[in-house]
Amino acid sequence: KVGALKKMRGHIYTSTGDTFKGRKDFWYMGYRQFGDLTGRVSYMQHFMLSVSGRKISRKQGEFLDLMSVMTNYGDPRLWMHQSAAAAANLGCSTAQSFVAALASIEGERLGPLAGEAAAKLYEEVLARSRQESVPDILEDKVRRGETLYGYGRPLVQTDERVPVVMGWARRYGFDKGPHTRLAFEIERWVKPKKEIVLNAGGLVSALLLDLGFRPRHVHAYWCVGFAGAMQAMIWEQSQREPGTFLPMAVEDIEYVGRPPRGARLASRAKREPRRGGAREK
Repeated sequence: KVGALKKMRGHIYTSTGDTFKGRKDFWYMGYRQFGDLTGRVSYMQHFMLSVSGRKISRKQGEFLDLMSVMTNYGDPRLWMHQSAAAAANLGCSTAQSFVAALASIEGERLGPLAGEAAAKLYEEVLARSRQESVPDILEDKVRRGETLYGYGRPLVQTDERVPVVMGWARRYGFDKGPHTRLAFEIERWVKPKKEIVLNAGGLVSALLLDLGFRPRHVHAYWCVGFAGAMQAMIWEQSQREPGTFLPMAVEDIEYVGRPPRGARLASRAKREPRRGGAREK
């Protein structure tokens, strides 16, 4: 290991690309930047090539573009959008506000991490289903206290995005993959027991797996899946008076800590003054 580290000292070994002077074209992830990619792939095709090393078809890229639009809500009550809006309203730059929003989106129940967890759930259940029934697998996971990621939604029991996403998936012919079928099979099991349904995050994770991506790629996809709405928050709040986004008064805060202490601190007036680091007598 030490020898390998010495070899890498002062050098960067990569297959992502280069920008050496004097060249008429450059390499990016195994393709020519100008000759193979520019004008030939969409932004989403380029992005998924970047995160997976695989160049998807134009049809697949169009479908991923559609999904990102269909699932990208501009509701400022969502906490990651609040992060973007608050930062921008306080004078942070677009980049700083965007980074704050991306950092805050990494929650266990929603966002890139939850999308990746849903993808891992589908991969595991599909692999185990060769030897066990899906209901038995799910019963085992619930008995162990594991979360079924991709199911349920805060405040409401439906997800209006799911039928829209599936409608476009049928148009593109991406609706019959094994992970997508499994996602709905799990919903049929969990809905009567927990009164929760498949959400858009779970469905998109299943569709991405059926397009040949892995859970980590799903995580990366969701990082840009919310980016558009974040930028909308940043733009809107950057135009407004600083400090006007969700201002709070003291009475707006509900204190749930320890009760106030009964004893009062001694007043400063009763304390003897210090001079030169020593008390006077």
